[in-house]
Formats: sequence, C-alpha cells, structure tokens
Amino acid sequence: RRTAGRWSAVGRGGASARSLCGGLLFPEGHRADPFGGTIPGHHDDWASTVEPSGPWSPRRGGRATRFHALTGWLPRTRRARRDWWVAALRREGAAFAEAAGAAHLDADVPSCPGWTVRRLVSHLSRVHRSAVAGVQDGTIEPPALAARPPDDGRLLGWYAEGLDRLLTVFADAEPFLPNFWPRRMAHETTMHRFDAELAAYARAGGFEAALAADGVGEVVESMLSPRAGEEPLASARGDVLVECSDTGDTWLVR
Repeated sequence: RRTAGRWSAVGRGGASARSLCGGLLFPEGHRADPFGGTIPGHHDDWASTVEPSGPWSPRRGGRATRFHALTGWLPRTRRARRDWWVAALRREGAAFAEAAGAAHLDADVPSCPGWTVRRLVSHLSRVHRSAVAGVQDGTIEPPALAARPPDDGRLLGWYAEGLDRLLTVFADAEPFLPNFWPRRMAHETTMHRFDAELAAYARAGGFEAALAADGVGEVVESMLSPRAGEEPLASARGDVLVECSDTGDTWLVR
C-alpha cells in the first residue's frame, strides 16, 4: 500500500512497490523491460478483470497475474487523464530542478545508496529523452537510456531542456499520445523529486494523495503481469487486496 508520504507492504512477504534509483522502468545500464501492450486504465471499467495481451504477456508456468479494480478516482476521459499526468510531470519536474539546484552535485542521495545528485540528474534527464524517443517512434516499449550527460556546468540546463522537450512532444502528439508515457513520466519524475529533496534538504515533501494512489495503480495494472513468471510472483498463490487508505482506491490482485 502506498499512501501520501509513506509506504507499506500488503500481503505475505510483500515488498515496497518502489525499486531504488531508476525505478522499475529504467534500470540504469540495462535495456528496460517492456510492459507489453496497452493496458486499459482501471477507471475505464470498475468491475472488469484486465489481463495484458501481446508478445510480452508472460505465461511461464501457466500463470498470469490479474487484477480487479474495485474503487478509485481519475479524470474520466483519457485526454483528461493525460492532461492530469502532464500537469503532474510539469509540477514535479520543476520541483526536481529546484531541489537539484539547491544541492551540491557531489552530495549523496540517501534514498539511492551509492548515487550522487549528479547521477540522479543525469539519470532523469536521460529518462526524459528516452521517453521523447518512445513517443516519436510510436512505441510503448521503453527504449534504452538516451544520450550521455554533459559536464557539470551544463547539467542542470541540460535537464531543463530535456523536460521542456518532453512536454512539447507530449503536447504535439495529442490526440494520439498513449496514456503510457505521461503516466510513467509523471511517476518517475515524482519519485526522483523526492530523492532530490532528500539530498538537498535532508527531508522531502510528500506525495499528492491521488497521484500516489495512481502510482500504486500503475504497478498493479502494468508491472505485475510481465513479471508473473519470476520469483517471488511465480510461486505466490492466493488473492491480495491492495488498498490506499487515504484515497479509498483498491485493487484485488489474483
């Protein structure tokens, strides 16, 4: 369960939904795992069971993870959702830049052991540029991390240029922009904003409750099934109720 400003595990042997530094989508130094096809948002149909389809829907061991979205909130239309995610990306991206600018580039990032602010800024800048390439290529398969960062004196400006370019490409791609990209970039940027604030101020702001709940939704809806054949999911049995206690969003994972 992720609630605004805090994390806890749900279910036996559960682990935090957040992976360190680079998230679940863009592990640095490796080609990102694709999530396999367009998965309808859980707010399109409250009662439906959704299974990913396409070449990356794993059924190793004859098992796939499914979920029922029981309750939740998001803007009702797909375009309104994308606008909401893009607004979050813009807001969180600006907050990231402010925190990174207040920190020394050699400062450690407490939530990313072994990382400095320099590496954090470089990573998020490259993620944004990779998302631009994904939109322009018309794919939701995450490309490899793009472009090596410049020297320290240009690094923050390079980040700002990449964020501006990403926002421009999102706007230009409407009305054909897949939900995948603005949603993924909103959450990737929000988590790294938190990291940058910890490095700069030794404390960090929390998360908007609705956005935090949607981050849980992204994990449940998009990230579990492609890993259903891997441990610990492969041997897991039973149902898990995922609940965001401060928003009321719930998912039943089978």
